[in-house]
Amino acid sequence: MRYQNLIRISLCLCISTAMLWAAPSSPVAEEAPKEFPHESGMYYTIQKGDTLWDLSKRFFDSPDQWPDLWNQNDQIPNPHWIYPGERIRLFRQEGVEKIKEPEKVIEQAKQEEEKKVEAVKAAPPPPPPKEPPYYYYTQIEKVGFIRKDPVNPSGTIFRSQDDKAMISQGDEVYIRPAEHTILYPGATYTAYRNVEGIRGKKYSELVDSHGTQHYFTGVVEIIKQDADYYVARVVRSHRDIRINDLLMPHIPRSPKIILSESREGVLGQILVNEDRDRMFGDNTIAFIDKGKKDGIQAGQTYSVFYEDKHGLKFYKEGELLKPTASMEPVNTPIDFAKILVLLTEETTSTVLVTYSEKDLYPTARIRTPAR
Repeated sequence: MRYQNLIRISLCLCISTAMLWAAPSSPVAEEAPKEFPHESGMYYTIQKGDTLWDLSKRFFDSPDQWPDLWNQNDQIPNPHWIYPGERIRLFRQEGVEKIKEPEKVIEQAKQEEEKKVEAVKAAPPPPPPKEPPYYYYTQIEKVGFIRKDPVNPSGTIFRSQDDKAMISQGDEVYIRPAEHTILYPGATYTAYRNVEGIRGKKYSELVDSHGTQHYFTGVVEIIKQDADYYVARVVRSHRDIRINDLLMPHIPRSPKIILSESREGVLGQILVNEDRDRMFGDNTIAFIDKGKKDGIQAGQTYSVFYEDKHGLKFYKEGELLKPTASMEPVNTPIDFAKILVLLTEETTSTVLVTYSEKDLYPTARIRTPAR
């Protein structure tokens, strides 16, 4: 009997011991997967233009995570070189709560882009930039200038086809090039001549003191070279082109003359008009004795004036007093014409007479328009 009780007690002790050893094994088995959070993740296929920096910012909200993203993808040897079509795994990182799903990120980016496009379409178009006021002068190509040092010519017209006396558009002319000068087929040149002297010694000295007038006659295009001369065709004729007319490179000009503020305190005179007439009026090209060094710019306008001398009369108790030295006549400036600056040189400018109440003449005085 005692022996049987001893066996029962021993059996109970063995069962209790086994239960004690088995008890702690269950929670350990349950927590084991939590030690390997990096085993979960998603895959993304590289697109053109992607970088690890951009992908880290897109899927982890932080571009600074790109080194971890590289370390977890051993197939990428160089983090600066990833290629479209390559797949990378987006691992869960410590300190990052979640990974954005690639499909959702792309969809969100598309939606944001569509919103931007719709916003641009819905917004009213910006108003066109306001164009500054201008004067449109179609004959700007034929306007010459007075320059202190004459232009060095590129060549000289020495003969015309069929020895024509009147050379005009479409005619062929023969050009003798200047020394050490090459004229290329297809190049265009302005034909001009230098005008020296004017009727009357007074005006001649006045103009010559400011330089030489360059009088434009047309535009020619070089066709070919033949021996020691060139053949050219007249593509534009401003005036009669003559033998011995000179050539300078043709520089196209815009007919839009942008208007600008006139310079204060300008006081000068008209030297002469382009055709050297004694009297001239509206729509005439002329030259003035003010230029770049005086602050003159294309688009400025100035007034042409004369002084009207009025003698002063003084009365005392109905008696007319005799004029004395203190009773000098009053000079009143009267504007009678307007000029617009087209071109400027250092000491002279080319102007257009836009309005005139009476004839103009050399030495007529100009000034800043009255406010």
